[in-house]
Amino acid sequence: FYNCFSFRHFSFYTSLRDIGTGAYTGVRRMKTLSVTEVPGARSCLKEMLAELSMEAKRESLQLEKSVHIGVPEGWDVLPLIEEMEALLSARGEELKMIFSAYSYRLLLSQLRNHQIDGCICPKGLIVPLEHMAFLDLPPLQNVLLYSRKHCPPENGQEYTVKDFRKEKLLLLEQEDTSIPKAYQLGFLQDKGIIPETKEYHNIDSILLDVSLDKGFAISDIWSRGAFDRNLSCLKLDQKMPICVAWPENHSFDEMRLFANLFKESMESLQ
Repeated sequence: FYNCFSFRHFSFYTSLRDIGTGAYTGVRRMKTLSVTEVPGARSCLKEMLAELSMEAKRESLQLEKSVHIGVPEGWDVLPLIEEMEALLSARGEELKMIFSAYSYRLLLSQLRNHQIDGCICPKGLIVPLEHMAFLDLPPLQNVLLYSRKHCPPENGQEYTVKDFRKEKLLLLEQEDTSIPKAYQLGFLQDKGIIPETKEYHNIDSILLDVSLDKGFAISDIWSRGAFDRNLSCLKLDQKMPICVAWPENHSFDEMRLFANLFKESMESLQ
């Protein structure tokens, strides 16, 4: 092109490789670039590619840094988001954070299918998955949720886990994932308690029946049930490991920035 008769048409695609000029590495968003010959003009391939390279750099600087993060439904992470935004503002950094809440099953599906950049979730959900990177976070305090209408404790003073040994444990259906169920039952069995269980489609249904004193639930301090005026919560002598996770092949700078920032925000609020 441009007086080079060996080329009549030339096409570039995303993720270009160096073709000898050392000037070009790719333009995000550009799907196809076609270059055609201009009769009588001198060849200017190198100059053109150098210009494209500069345009790519300018575009890269203008691109907004953003991450799309999944969280388990029912988690209240608003205080942490506000803390992260304050830290970013104080440091003069920018990172657009988009959050979406999902059931455990959908959360893992969205993560594996790259519909979200990463997630915050129990570490037990991530460890079995292949090709996942993660950053450990401070563990979450587990709590036992029960109705404010529940009968008084046996000792007349404070509730203990054994006060609920004859009550139903209300759980999410196993089709989401069996890991949370195994985690909760394992904790109770270590206390010598093997409760009757009932499974539900979603967390809202569990919290409703707990408020109606139809059983109890084991959750964590981020659960909105811990702040429900119709419920009370008993802190347990157990904390749940959690993490920020993302696909290994998507280990880009924004995700690492988010993970470190989230961990710092958790530590500052504890």
